[in-house]
Amino acid sequence: MRYLIFLTLSLFVTAGVAQANSPSSQQPVIDTHVHYNQEIWENIPPQTAVEELRKLGIRRAWVSSTPDEGTLKLYAVDPEFIVPVLRTYRYDDDRNTWFNDETLIDYLKQRLKQHRYAAIGEFHLALEDARTPVIRGVVALAKQHQLILHVHSDAQTVETLYQLNPDALILWAHAGFEKSDVVKRMLETYPKLWADLSERRDIIPNGQLANDWRQLLIEHADRFTLGVDTWARQIWMFVEIAIGWQRDVLASLPDEVATRIAAVNAETLLHQTSWDKTNK
Repeated sequence: MRYLIFLTLSLFVTAGVAQANSPSSQQPVIDTHVHYNQEIWENIPPQTAVEELRKLGIRRAWVSSTPDEGTLKLYAVDPEFIVPVLRTYRYDDDRNTWFNDETLIDYLKQRLKQHRYAAIGEFHLALEDARTPVIRGVVALAKQHQLILHVHSDAQTVETLYQLNPDALILWAHAGFEKSDVVKRMLETYPKLWADLSERRDIIPNGQLANDWRQLLIEHADRFTLGVDTWARQIWMFVEIAIGWQRDVLASLPDEVATRIAAVNAETLLHQTSWDKTNK
């Protein structure tokens, strides 16, 4: 699916350039879904990566990387701009096994002692793996350290995590790729759930925000964030387009709603973590 998204992005170069000239392109954005993995830092230096994001009107970026050193490289360049997020993947292959890796909890504990983070994630998790001892340990660590869980999962899996900790702060990556009615139900059931809109081009077909999603974003204007999800080096080549279609979403909304989704909600969520408390 990600490769299809990449191909789709390449078809919208003209739209992305046009969007750069729209009023919504001036809206400052906090991006809650950035990756700076090894294949990226080997090709794009940290200073260049930060400069590119800033040029696009991104005011702050939440970054997780495989391995974690990528995030620390960006943070060293601009600690006011980067909000570190601790990923559960030490290597690319961990993506399919991390939830059963008994060494992971000690690794996370060590990283949390050495560095400061606002969240754990983004991690991919299926329903059948959502109750392993490792997952319980990750949820417990997030609770102990007052961290957000950045979760790439469907609705049922998120519900399972809330069974493990009803007070968990969860940022739901891609709004689970779920339909608007499912997202609405989840937000109304779990008051500490937020959703990022990264990779959700499907909600704005032909450059027009779908009516059901427009209604949902207005009704729950305080629960959504934006993200470009720079999961591969190629995405950095089209990052202007990735943020461009999200600015199309903002331009389709009332100003006060657009402002909240662009940046205010991310700030509000961050205020509930230990990151915000230790940065005052």
